[in-house]
Amino acid sequence: MINKFELKDFKGHEDWNSFDLNGLTVLTGTNNSGKTSIMQGIYLLTQHETWTVPILNLNRHLELGEFSDVLNKEKSIDESIDFAISFDHDVLSEKNFDYLSVQLVYKDSKILSTNYYNTGIPILTNVNINYKKENEKGKMLKLQLSEDNSEVLYEIISDTDSGFCKINGIKPESLIYTDIEKSNRVIASQDFETIAAFIELISINKIKYLRSDNNAESNEEGRLNSDWIGTFGSFTAEVLYKRLNTSVDFFKENETNYSFVELFDQWVKKILGNQYTIRVEKPENKYKVYVMDNESHNKLELKHVGFGISQLLPIFVMILTSKKNDLLLIQNPEIHLHPKLQADLVELLVFVVENGRKLVVETHSEHIINRIRLLIKNNNNINKFVRVYFLDKIEGEIQTQEINIDEKGKIDYWPKHFFDQTYQDYIGLIKNDSVF
Repeated sequence: MINKFELKDFKGHEDWNSFDLNGLTVLTGTNNSGKTSIMQGIYLLTQHETWTVPILNLNRHLELGEFSDVLNKEKSIDESIDFAISFDHDVLSEKNFDYLSVQLVYKDSKILSTNYYNTGIPILTNVNINYKKENEKGKMLKLQLSEDNSEVLYEIISDTDSGFCKINGIKPESLIYTDIEKSNRVIASQDFETIAAFIELISINKIKYLRSDNNAESNEEGRLNSDWIGTFGSFTAEVLYKRLNTSVDFFKENETNYSFVELFDQWVKKILGNQYTIRVEKPENKYKVYVMDNESHNKLELKHVGFGISQLLPIFVMILTSKKNDLLLIQNPEIHLHPKLQADLVELLVFVVENGRKLVVETHSEHIINRIRLLIKNNNNINKFVRVYFLDKIEGEIQTQEINIDEKGKIDYWPKHFFDQTYQDYIGLIKNDSVF
């Protein structure tokens, strides 16, 4: 669905920073170098609400505070935070579009001339759109918040439409007012309506985020849809219970759908071992996960087995309930996992991408990186959809570098601090002495 994400002046990211989302995008780097901010920025695309005016809700799921808390500290409070996305051609071609990019601009509610809110809430002030249809020249569409009217309207500046419209969340409404007093109304052009439909895809139904501490206490609301497990995986057991015997949007070679239980059991056995079966029961209206050891015939509640299984379970469920063109964000999946399980998990991630999803994975695991390299060596086609980014903070500024992996799985350049600690320790061990 999305093939590029850009952010400007969000948290540690000063000015623009851009990331290709070709399939499996891996974010690595030192602590406090802006990796999680990228994940949060992408997920915030789903956190728009319309109160008096369209706003970006920083606290519904992410507890980020006010506008001033997430504005880059080198910027003055009257400057904006921007996110931008570009859409996949495969999605656009269904409507005869070649290209579509959308830039969302937010400013602090405190500095706007119309005092919408006293607290520092990010207000959507501008939407800047560039697009190109097949066999046509590129065009632009701009929506700018008008503060000249008691009702919130956005002025339309474009090659095909003019006037004023409302925005619901981030989706422009197709009813256009020819003037600020709303004295006359017209229907938007087909281009305008098609772009609005593409923008509507940017929702919590298509972008899902699993944060690293799946056992953390959270204040997550009730489930937003039947497959939503929550950003902490809080509803994993309930979703697993209800979806176990349903079909999923993954297909066999004969083009029939897999059932959830087929793929779930297949990957549990592949990653955790043949001896394990995981099921959910609902005694007394409470969902409980049980792990069955098929060798010892023991049946244990999830809380009585290792943390590794509880870490993997939300990942399995989020993946298997996903649909084609979904974007899945997974933070530090290696937590509590043995190195072999960390590496084996990459096989599942590649399987997911090969079945039409996209993944952004934040990790500190060299085992994940090395398994990606090995898979590329064994199958060069994988390299087409893998992007690895290394982030480091140097003198207070975030530096981003793409790590290139060749067809043999080799890395042409290793930046300082890019998984070099093991090598450095080995050098220290063998210096002036042999440990082998």
